[in-house]
Amino acid sequence: MQSKLTTNAQDQTQRTMLYTMPVLIGWIASTVPAGLALYWVVFNVVGAIQQWFINKDTLHLKEGVAEVEGSRKGR
Repeated sequence: MQSKLTTNAQDQTQRTMLYTMPVLIGWIASTVPAGLALYWVVFNVVGAIQQWFINKDTLHLKEGVAEVEGSRKGR
């Protein structure tokens, strides 16, 4: 989920990793002790929430940069 927030879906390598890594991590998590799997799940969820807030807070900055660059091209 966090990868979907930050990656470019057009890149074939990133798209492959986006769908392959959760399966691999799920398999590893099922073979290791439950504490490690719980750690991974909790910190991935926290990281995804954190990334969502960061993207939400910086959206206006990205839009502002796009507007400034657009006005420079119009000169």
